[in-house]
Amino acid sequence: MTAASAASAGSYEDDTPYTPAWQEKYTGIAPALVIKTAREIADNAIKTNGRTMIIMGGGINHWFHADIVYRTIINLLLFTGCEGRNGGGWAHYVGQEKLRPNEGWARIMSGSDWQAPPKMLNSTSFYYFATDQWRSDEIQTDALAAAKRDGALYASGGLRPARGTSRLGTRLSDVQPRLEPDRRRRKVGGLRGADGIKQYVVKSLKDGSLDFAWADPDAPQNFPRNLFVWRCNLLGSSAKGNDYFLKYLLGTENSIFQEEDAAVRPQEVKWREKAELEKPGGALDGKLDLLVALDFRMAGNALYSDVVLPTATWYEKTDLSSTDMHPFVHPFQPAVDPLWESRTDWDIYRTLAQAVSAVAKDAGLTPYTNIAATPLGHDSEAELAQPGRRRARLEKGRVRADSRQDDAEHRREHDRLHETL
Repeated sequence: MTAASAASAGSYEDDTPYTPAWQEKYTGIAPALVIKTAREIADNAIKTNGRTMIIMGGGINHWFHADIVYRTIINLLLFTGCEGRNGGGWAHYVGQEKLRPNEGWARIMSGSDWQAPPKMLNSTSFYYFATDQWRSDEIQTDALAAAKRDGALYASGGLRPARGTSRLGTRLSDVQPRLEPDRRRRKVGGLRGADGIKQYVVKSLKDGSLDFAWADPDAPQNFPRNLFVWRCNLLGSSAKGNDYFLKYLLGTENSIFQEEDAAVRPQEVKWREKAELEKPGGALDGKLDLLVALDFRMAGNALYSDVVLPTATWYEKTDLSSTDMHPFVHPFQPAVDPLWESRTDWDIYRTLAQAVSAVAKDAGLTPYTNIAATPLGHDSEAELAQPGRRRARLEKGRVRADSRQDDAEHRREHDRLHETL
């Protein structure tokens, strides 16, 4: 409220700018409701020492003048001394994911304190290939290409963009090159050490003897063999295309009647005929050897699992939780101990790690060098080496994957392409 309007307004009922009565003709909100809301927020702030929180959704910014609505909300909290208080302030439904506990969680989740880089996959792309939904994809994404752009990247449905971006290095969840067992050592192709392995990988990608797993999803060596599902009802609930999961991951009964024959056969992903998939050990036998569920409910995923490890509920463990809706964490304290044979998630994974380490020693398994592909950083030299996202082919020797051109040249080409689009 400005000083002028405050001086001229005798009461809330005056039709003066910024009074509850004045705003009604613009908002349609009754003056009494405005007064009631302001007083309740202020009263709660006084009684709780500023612990008033407003939780707002992301839908506001889908409307015109969203900035004014945002200011209205933040003003309510500022005027009542609630901003910057524990338990007070505003909570935005979008953008709260990056909380302080994320650093610790990410380090434990990825094991980055003892190995790097973490091998990450986004589940959508992973399941698209692993459950063979690409074999019956009828969407022709070449129609999505801009008029002045080459639509080749979009051919073969959603398969080629996924495959292409993994090879370009821009997919956030890159797949890993697979080496034959006799090459899983510090010496490969006559080359030794880390530098030698890098040279071997580059050479093999260029001559085609080595490729990403997504180039041949139905090759047995590229099957996902073990799947641990941690408190997620994947089968029967969250899986998109659930029957494809049953058919290709588990090799069990399903309700798929569609003829699985893509409208356009992929050019860069190997197509294996149905007769080959039906052979013993083929994709239709089920790609998984082991499905393990960690859950406290015998839900759909647990019913299909080979092993169900009972985990503790929220009220049976000490833990921290955070959401994308609140700017604070939720500490858990156990009300009772875990019942029967159940354990906390942490205890389960710790026990599994110890058991796997012991079995590895008993089996005489020796360490081998692992190869992990990582996505290119945005606007990095490596990404700029591919101006316009042109997909030069490593296997044809058109790209030197082990070299970088001058960064200034990359940027000039980058800027030139932006001007032509």
